[in-house]
Amino acid sequence: MVLNRYRGKVDSLLGPIAKAFSGISPNALSIISLLCAAVFFTVMIILDDPVELLIGFVLILLNGFFDAIDGKVAKITGKISPRGDLVDHAIDRVADFLIIAGISLSGFADLRIGIIALGTIMIASYMGTQSQALGLQRDYGGILGRAERILLLMIFVILQYLFEVYYQGSFEISSGLSITLLDLLLIIFIIASTVTATQRFVRAWRGLGP
Repeated sequence: MVLNRYRGKVDSLLGPIAKAFSGISPNALSIISLLCAAVFFTVMIILDDPVELLIGFVLILLNGFFDAIDGKVAKITGKISPRGDLVDHAIDRVADFLIIAGISLSGFADLRIGIIALGTIMIASYMGTQSQALGLQRDYGGILGRAERILLLMIFVILQYLFEVYYQGSFEISSGLSITLLDLLLIIFIIASTVTATQRFVRAWRGLGP
């Protein structure tokens, strides 16, 4: 992952924050992150106003935050377990679905692009877990991991809000054909997730030996 090189710095910042949340079960924190994604999905498909993008930005931030600290809290409190890992990763995949589906079904993106983006993201995530299922280590590598997706989502959602408020909200490519910033984000996800899935497949193939 591109952001993996900064993991040490991020961990040092999250440590004290995780201690402050150590009284809450790691699984509960994972569920809170899922609830943030569910509310994001609901807001994006119900509201029809640029303000939903501001609300969405906060909800994506909270989803990423609680997803980042649940594992830290589990480590601090000695509650790391296979079941906790199962809950964490299952919730991450559902949250990914809700967030991308929410954007795709909103009025700020093309549903057709969103469906393809959702599929490629899920395939990339599957390749990471398939490595573990085959006896290798779980593969978090590739150019687009969840941390990168969350960061890009926050950036593009807030940029889309600014374009909705101060500009027309989309770029006209040709007569009758326009694209929004969130469409562009989904296209980036399609390309980067495809590359990531390929990278993980190749590593798994090589790791399995001749």
